[in-house]
Amino acid sequence: MKDCCALNKGPLTDEEITHYSRLFSCVAEPARLRILSEIAGCGCDPVTVNELAERIGLSQPTISHHLKKLTEC
Repeated sequence: MKDCCALNKGPLTDEEITHYSRLFSCVAEPARLRILSEIAGCGCDPVTVNELAERIGLSQPTISHHLKKLTEC
């Protein structure tokens, strides 16, 4: 049973905990998760901020704000 789990490297380090905590906090915002979902759903096709705003139902400045926050994560 030793090989049953790919996460068998041991507990997370303090550095990893800090990293994942910031990442999860960033995507815990529903609008940001919607944005990521829309972008992922486009595959390799480009998508503009205005297209995201229309699809998600948020204003362009709001989408831009959340995209900025996502790039800071």
